[in-house]
Amino acid sequence: MELKKRNCPFCPTVLDSGRVADLPFIVMNLLDRNLLKLREQIGALKPASVFYIGMESLSALAFLHSLKYVHRDVKPTNFCVGAAAAMARVFMIDYGDTVKLGKKIKYSTPDAYTLPFWSLDAHKRQAAKEKTDMESWFYMMAELLNQGGLPWFKSNSMTEVQKQKEAFWESDKHLGKNTHMNMLQDIIRNSGDSIDHELVRFVLRTAILSSKTVVLEWAPKVKVNILPPKPAVIEKMRAKLQSILKQTPKSSRGQSDKSKEQSSTSKPSKERSKSKEASQTK
Repeated sequence: MELKKRNCPFCPTVLDSGRVADLPFIVMNLLDRNLLKLREQIGALKPASVFYIGMESLSALAFLHSLKYVHRDVKPTNFCVGAAAAMARVFMIDYGDTVKLGKKIKYSTPDAYTLPFWSLDAHKRQAAKEKTDMESWFYMMAELLNQGGLPWFKSNSMTEVQKQKEAFWESDKHLGKNTHMNMLQDIIRNSGDSIDHELVRFVLRTAILSSKTVVLEWAPKVKVNILPPKPAVIEKMRAKLQSILKQTPKSSRGQSDKSKEQSSTSKPSKERSKSKEASQTK
């Protein structure tokens, strides 16, 4: 109801709701396929398209977080592309597990498809935080870029999946070779409970602009116009990025002293490469 009152631009519009013959009903505007079905039908997505989806889904999460809510069920099936004139838009759906920031309310039991995208907070039944959503969002982005690329994707054991995720975040290793995804991974790893949404948006924008053209596979006739950030914004975000990438992985993730030492020795080279990548947007 609160999202409806705030006219949330990133969730379906509720046109009517009520009960008929003691059965509840809800009428919403029409949406197209979710991201899982989208990729199944059109095949692999280009990196620029994935980062565009990242910007759209980030905007939805940032809006929700601004209202002090956490979605807690971020995954490809809970984001749909729009229909007709809104086909270039991405909408967030299914708020069944959404709770107020800081609340510790029981999670629904994950199915085999949900489990790979569960955050460590979900595994540990911890209080909801912005980082809860952004961790799952990162898994979603990684899966869209490289189907089945998450190390734990094929495991159905909650315990084993949790262990692999803990090892992943405790390590300073990156999931793949995509420079911008590595930046996003480091931002989320080194963030506290809250997330700098604007910094994440800057990295996504930089990733999209690094492509010569952006043609969305599901909406090829729609012109995507991503404006480059202003020089002052670039400098500000570069400084933020360099600062956060200097940090070692948080001890709250269970980081060992040994892996902390490894992180501190490996960060400088990563920082130089990321600084170089950011400077190319000028």
